Amino acid sequence: MAPRSALLGLALFAVASCSGSEGPPVAATKPAIDLIEYTAAFRLGSADSAWNLVSSRCKGIVDEAEYRATVTAAGERGTGLIASNISVDVDGDTALIDYDTNDPVVGSYVDQPWTLEDGRWRWDAC
Repeated sequence: MAPRSALLGLALFAVASCSGSEGPPVAATKPAIDLIEYTAAFRLGSADSAWNLVSSRCKGIVDEAEYRATVTAAGERGTGLIASNISVDVDGDTALIDYDTNDPVVGSYVDQPWTLEDGRWRWDAC
């Protein structure tokens, strides 16, 4: 399991390296950081880290054992999962995120829903 600090470091580096001199707006930065941490968890096969970024609504719908197995398998594939071209549209406690990945099996996402819970943006696309 990857420590949260390592995942957060990857997220901060990715956002910082994609930002212009002024940087992205604060509202857009936090969802992007959590998205990058989420995709890093898949890349590293860290089921605990990924599950912690799933919304409570989705945790009531998604089978946890199957979800964890999917994350573990993604890490074992070794292709990584890196998000790029991230675009965030925040409206209150919800965000729609568009992004590409480097994995042709996963592809790109348009309007992937995320929700703000307990100060974290969480995947809500179940």
